[in-house]
Amino acid sequence: MDEDGERRRRVARRWWAVPVVGLVLLAGCSSSATAVPDRVVVIGDSSAALEQSALASLLRGHYSTGYLIGNSERITPIATSAGSHLDDGGAPAVVVVNLGTNDALRARSAPDDVAPMQPLLDAVAQVPCVVLTTVSLGADEKSSSSVALVVNDQIKRQAAADPRRFKVVDWENFLATLPAASLPTYVRADRVRPTPAGARWLAQSDLAGIRSCGTTAQPTVIGAMGH
Repeated sequence: MDEDGERRRRVARRWWAVPVVGLVLLAGCSSSATAVPDRVVVIGDSSAALEQSALASLLRGHYSTGYLIGNSERITPIATSAGSHLDDGGAPAVVVVNLGTNDALRARSAPDDVAPMQPLLDAVAQVPCVVLTTVSLGADEKSSSSVALVVNDQIKRQAAADPRRFKVVDWENFLATLPAASLPTYVRADRVRPTPAGARWLAQSDLAGIRSCGTTAQPTVIGAMGH
């Protein structure tokens, strides 16, 4: 088995990954007594910031959208802020999240029993639908860690356990299945953060995730643009 294959199969339990996300409120998600149907909140790090313009364009006119973005922040401080901001203007019906990259890039030794995404999941516990973005394993390659791998595993476990509430925008799988020649179109040379085309892919995938809220279906995988 090659090194990359081994990395993908490890089940490591270490601290967390970088954000690139957003919280979104959406009509059509699971019902909630307090959720505002057209309110969207996006939570994330620099990856979310790079996607913000494309996502805002898609949501404009359909949702009341708010953003909580910290370019260099890890999951815990973002989650702490999210907990106190989500009710401002009415609780969102959907939260779209892209977090974990900074945690993975700055990984150091950490307790083996820590669940990277748990602070964020606690912060959105009352949100009817949560769209989660996986982290590129390029971040693990840079830090020689398994943080991104563990974050992605936790994201997918949440979706498997409660598919009506948790949706997965699988950025890592998209990158892993692209032909090598197409990678520079969608991801920067660091193999971590999106190019403008990658940001558009993320935005379209987030919208697909929002639209699948309340159903057991996961967002339709969007292939390379033009294919």
